[in-house]
Order: sequence, then C-alpha cells, then structure tokens
Amino acid sequence: MPEFAYTARAASGKNEAGTITASGRKEALRALTDRALFPLQLTDGESQVSASRFTLKWRQRIKPEVLADTFTQLSDLLENGVPLLDSLQILAQQAAEPRLAEVVKQVHDQVADGTNLDAALAHFPDVFPGLAVSMVRAGLEGAFLEEALQRVASFLRKQDALRAQVVGALTYPLILAVGGLGVTLFLVVFIVPMFQGFFDRLERTGTGLPLVTLLLLGLSHFLLRYG
Repeated sequence: MPEFAYTARAASGKNEAGTITASGRKEALRALTDRALFPLQLTDGESQVSASRFTLKWRQRIKPEVLADTFTQLSDLLENGVPLLDSLQILAQQAAEPRLAEVVKQVHDQVADGTNLDAALAHFPDVFPGLAVSMVRAGLEGAFLEEALQRVASFLRKQDALRAQVVGALTYPLILAVGGLGVTLFLVVFIVPMFQGFFDRLERTGTGLPLVTLLLLGLSHFLLRYG
C-alpha cells in the first residue's frame, strides 16, 4: 500500500508531521481523523518525488492575468450549473500553464476529499493571494461564490495593471538617473583632465581656482587613480 506524508493539527493546537500507510487518500484522511488529527496537507510518496525532481518548475510564477482568467472561467462554469468538482477538473485540463494545471488538480482532489474551496486554495499561498482566499471564503459563507470569484478576477487584473503603471512610472526616472550618472562619470574621468593644463596656468598666475573646481579636480584624480 502507498505511504502518505501528512501535516495535521492535533487537539492541543500543535501541528504534527509524519507518514501513514493507506490504500488511498480517503482512507488516509479517515485514519487521521480517527487519531483526532485535523489534516492540513496530505501528499503521497510519488508526488513528493516528482516535486523534488521539478523544484524549478514548481517555483515558476503564474501570471496574474492567467490566474484572473481562471477565476472568471470558474465563475462562468458555476453560473451555468456545472458542479464545482467538474468545473475544477475542466479548468485543470484546459489550463495554459503546467504548474497551474497541477495546482488546480490538487485543489480538485482536496475539495473531493471534503475540504472547503477556500481552505484548498489557502494551501498554495504562492499562487493564490490571501485576499483572494478571503473573498472566496466570504462567497461560500454568503452563498454568492460566483460573484466573489468575479470580484477576485477583477481585483487581480486591477492589481496587475497598477503594478505595471508603477513599474512604467519608475522606469523613465531610473533610465535618466543611470544615464545622468554615466555622463557625469564620463565628464569627470575623461573631459576634466583635459583642462588640467589650463587650471595649472590659472594657479601659476595667482588667480586661483574656485572651491567647486578644486573639488571637481580632486574627484577626477581620485577616480582616475582608484576607480
């Protein structure tokens, strides 16, 4: 029989981790419940091996627009009378990204084992934001899940648009700052030394140099020697 690795919460409130042998996920969950343990995560050995082999794949970031489209599609399926488990299965099969397909499949399996949708989503905090999970929970409790999913999709799209605006707003000043620094270094290192003879003649005539010019020459000599 396969062996499952679990993380569960005991009656004392502490989390416990270990392994349990069972013929399937449902039997493993039932055995944990009989031990007065509330399962938080249950993974078979094969899944653990594949996860360890494809660590880089699991770390792949899912784009917000793809996640928003997934929530929108789930809402549309539920509004058209498709059961939640069937909807999740359809989304897992049609997912554009392999990681998203695997995550939705695991959410489907957890919901099939009796876990609420919000709790299943909360198991993947690197994919589903906390606010999205809270909105789904509110939709389940208030019986307006379809509307909550649409709001989550709208929130993700607006958040992604805001992030793009912030990045766009910061890109131009950053380019100017880098370009200005580069031009300044070029002038100080290559152009200012060309006037060294002129500055020396001014000093020999007793005219002297302004403090700013002396500082500029000192900076140029320092960069030429140590830069």
